[in-house]
Amino acid sequence: MMMNDMMQSIRRLRRGAGAFALLAMVAAVPALAQGLATDAAPANGADDLFSFGPPLRSKMVFAYKYTERVKVLSDMNGQRYDSSERNLTYFITERQIPGDKKGLIKVEANIDSMRIDVRGQESRIVFDTQKFADGDPKVVRNREIFIPSVLVNNLVTFTITSYGQILKVESKGLQNSMSQAADPAVDEFTRERLRASTTDEYLTSIFLPWRGLAPLGQKVQFGKTLTVPSSAVLDRVSFRDTAAVRLLKSPEGDAHLNFSAKLNKASTKLLTMAAFDEPVKVTSASGTLNGDLTLDQDGVVRSGWAKTSGTVDGNRGGAKIRSAIDHEIYFEMMGLAPFNAE
Repeated sequence: MMMNDMMQSIRRLRRGAGAFALLAMVAAVPALAQGLATDAAPANGADDLFSFGPPLRSKMVFAYKYTERVKVLSDMNGQRYDSSERNLTYFITERQIPGDKKGLIKVEANIDSMRIDVRGQESRIVFDTQKFADGDPKVVRNREIFIPSVLVNNLVTFTITSYGQILKVESKGLQNSMSQAADPAVDEFTRERLRASTTDEYLTSIFLPWRGLAPLGQKVQFGKTLTVPSSAVLDRVSFRDTAAVRLLKSPEGDAHLNFSAKLNKASTKLLTMAAFDEPVKVTSASGTLNGDLTLDQDGVVRSGWAKTSGTVDGNRGGAKIRSAIDHEIYFEMMGLAPFNAE
């Protein structure tokens, strides 16, 4: 069975109970998760140690809801110039399969649908892919809607080591979109916005928000702080820094991975902003990252949140641009169901 068949089976499971209800094959996520987690308890039985397995479970399809809220306040030469807010929700299905080589795994991920609400100082645009047939087709051509919607129904495949290192990110559909954007007829803003929205850092921030944070394949002591290489995204500005992660246990006994980081090593050179028709050259960027992941007993992420706040300085035609950005993401497991690749 190919990936398209898997996605169709997920959609069939969702029918009849609302577009994004819990999967019909799962009576209750917590009950199934607890059953699987009990089987995956640490072999040594030590109460102060936690064993992290792979990012997902084999022969299971996971449904996640991803939500991001981004607020941007921009000044030009010290004067307030623009403000905007974006609320974006993706409904995602993912599965884990063996990699091409021993010790590697692959995660195949697909965005099934999208809802987005973009507000500017004098405008507001709302779009839902589930209601596209009933809406104005001109809306999807708006650059604030078009680029996020490009990710919908374009399968992305991550090749990952057993310790969580991402070796490769592939998507034939997105690669084809980038090739089309290379056409000289496509404006620079659209081309750069698409490029920024298809970087490895941005894609992993959506499909694998715990990348570089969960120490996969390791046993970690509760209360111990680890320093790990990590990547983060402030709106569409990518950073590669280190993060401090600490494994904690809630009063209810749930394992949580708390994390924080100071962001100084931005890799993004150009930033597209709603207020300008051309990309802004990034001269400096910095920020902070804080968040928390709720884990099953085998380390699979049930839910989590992260907040990145910072400033981005840029230059546009000699004018100095400074943007203060607050970027929040929330994700939760909506359901899971057995899947037999054979």
